[in-house]
Amino acid sequence: MKKSFSIVMFSVILIVLISFTWISDLYMPVNIKKAYEKETRSFDGKPGSNYWQNSADYNIQLDFEPQTRIISGSEKITYYNNSPDKLTEIVFHLFPNLYKKGNIRDFEIELADESEGVMITEMAVNGKKINVSSNDNSLEYEHTSLKLYLQEP
Repeated sequence: MKKSFSIVMFSVILIVLISFTWISDLYMPVNIKKAYEKETRSFDGKPGSNYWQNSADYNIQLDFEPQTRIISGSEKITYYNNSPDKLTEIVFHLFPNLYKKGNIRDFEIELADESEGVMITEMAVNGKKINVSSNDNSLEYEHTSLKLYLQEP
């Protein structure tokens, strides 16, 4: 009797626990749920069938003058848009502008470390030159970022 009562109690507890696991859904963050719905992420954590990632090739030529601490050079970037969307802008991170005179920083720097920042003298998109002056609407500088608005997405 004692043995059969133990088996019955164990069975009841097991059934109750299993039923709770069926009725309770684990919390899923909204961004993860949307990724599953859009099939950009699969339930096993791997990229889904609609996942894409943009890429770029960089060809950089630099000259460095240690006495003046000036780096000059050129860079050719080939950007590959693998997304289903058309690009209307590209953002470049100009991290050396963190040390540009007058720029906003979260920390103090030595006055000797301040610089004029990154100075872009020429830019082109698909061979078409862009006016790099500050009054051109296709470029927007903000602290350590440069946003390029594309004329043709």
